[in-house]
Amino acid sequence: MNRQVIPPMGSAADELTRGRKFSSKELQLLLLALLSDESRHGYQLTKQIEARSNGCYTPSAGMVYPALAHLEAAGLAQALPSGKRRGYSLTEAGRRELEASREAVEWLWIKLDFLGRKMALARRAFAADEALSASNPRISNQTVIAALERLTTSVLAAEAGSPAAHSQVIAVLKRAAEEIAAIT
Repeated sequence: MNRQVIPPMGSAADELTRGRKFSSKELQLLLLALLSDESRHGYQLTKQIEARSNGCYTPSAGMVYPALAHLEAAGLAQALPSGKRRGYSLTEAGRRELEASREAVEWLWIKLDFLGRKMALARRAFAADEALSASNPRISNQTVIAALERLTTSVLAAEAGSPAAHSQVIAVLKRAAEEIAAIT
């Protein structure tokens, strides 16, 4: 079996702000990881990825089914006839591939969780912006959104830093929250 190693990735903020979220190889690894728990249909796999990313990433059927067909052709997954749909399960070769790619899979879960957190932050920011604009029309929506976007991007980019950097970011955010609370 020719196993292609996933290339090193750039910074999380660069990766997730533009372009395609996952390559076909990365999607295949995510599918293998999901199949390691139990057999699933393509639709179930799609919905699990969508849920894990908080709705930020939903792979299309045009990506999922060819990926499943590739995994089946490579002997990493097998199709199980189940009514009108085809279920898929992991083969022993698929388990070995998943174990050999454990670090890449862990990174992909982190990336997917990051997308989910980013989506949740964006939703909260838009909700807060709408509430703020309704209560104080003098504050520009665009100004608030720009400030929140810059803050969110900076905080999410700092997640790749050291534990000491995380502590500093948390301290800055707490101070900022206290200062904003004192203003209002």
